[in-house]
Amino acid sequence: MFLTIFTLTFQVGHSQTYVSGGIFSNTIWTQANSPYIVTADVVVFPGITLTIQPGVIIKFDDGTKMEIRQSTLVANGTLSNPIIFTSNNSTPIKGSWNQIYVNQSVNIQVKHCEFHYANNALTGQCNSLSVVSSIFTDNTTGMDAESNYYNRIDSCMFRNNNTGQSISQGIVNITNCSYIKNSTGLYSQSTCNVVNCIIDSNIVYGLLKHMACNDTIRNNEIKFNGTGIAHDFSGCGGTIWIYDNKIENNSVGILLQNMGGVQIFNIYNNIICSNSTYNFQNLTALSVNAANNCWCSNNTTYIASTIYDAYDNVNYGIVTFNPINTAICSITTGYESHQTNTLTNYYIYPNPFINEATLKFENSKKEKCTLTIYDSYGRSVRKIHHITTDVIKIERQEFTAGIFLFQLQYEDRIITTGKFIIE
Repeated sequence: MFLTIFTLTFQVGHSQTYVSGGIFSNTIWTQANSPYIVTADVVVFPGITLTIQPGVIIKFDDGTKMEIRQSTLVANGTLSNPIIFTSNNSTPIKGSWNQIYVNQSVNIQVKHCEFHYANNALTGQCNSLSVVSSIFTDNTTGMDAESNYYNRIDSCMFRNNNTGQSISQGIVNITNCSYIKNSTGLYSQSTCNVVNCIIDSNIVYGLLKHMACNDTIRNNEIKFNGTGIAHDFSGCGGTIWIYDNKIENNSVGILLQNMGGVQIFNIYNNIICSNSTYNFQNLTALSVNAANNCWCSNNTTYIASTIYDAYDNVNYGIVTFNPINTAICSITTGYESHQTNTLTNYYIYPNPFINEATLKFENSKKEKCTLTIYDSYGRSVRKIHHITTDVIKIERQEFTAGIFLFQLQYEDRIITTGKFIIE
């Protein structure tokens, strides 16, 4: 079998390239020959590198896939010229094409790529995996690929998939990503570190951890999900760190269930508020220390009513929530912390955005405010002074895609803080 390539050139100067079969020598797919139409399965054979240039579009016929077999894929697009993997069907649905199968690959580099309408857009195992500033939308599963050696998932968007991202092995580091309007945002059966992410409006679970031993969930915004964070059957005796998160407006904020063995939970410095069914639901026999969190109340009777534990069912363990941390209702995100005297309502739209967003907040007294924008590492990247209106335009300008934090301040008083995403 060999790679079949046929380029059809139209009089208007556009071309499209039909591909199928095996790739047996180092190959570059160019924007000039784009789009590439995958008419039957494509296999990149061992030791070979397939490089895809910025701006290339790859369209898969129904049910077809690409296999990276003990080989290398380099797909580095740019912000203005992303690489797009999508369906060739004129009316695509989730799962129209099959997958990019990473079969014990040497190196997978994906940057500024988009994946649409796949069954499992990027799946398998490799030695080194780097997926940065990429978008996974309208897939059955957005991503199910990992490495036993090096995993980097940074500044990616998982939106409107059945499962945004699934992890089954290795230690995976996930930073600055967003999981929005999936059925389940992130599902992990392995150790993963989730930092500086937005997990928003996922129907069933925002973050579901199953049989995971040692995890860190830090500085995330977890809101409007069915269940914000669920830990299920973590029976290996490891330690789970959950801290510096905002866990708000979910049905259940944190859910523990089906635990075995001795599990240690370090849950502190979180804002766990306004979750409609329970802020914390413990369906295990483990006693859990959830002290030093903010529950948006000092009333211990009220806080206890938002927690389901042994006091509701003696088969389960006790959740200890005292002492209460009332000093973190502006969550620590890397920028300078002050006492917040007035926390106003605000909204930012659209969010995420590409070129420009509008921030609207309460400023009836026309106070001179300062807006400071921080990157996900807490570094100040833009500051706007002397704002006397209640509407601010945030323009992309030099910003790259990712998650940004903002703080609106009047003299020494923080008016409001929040996050936004640039795609």
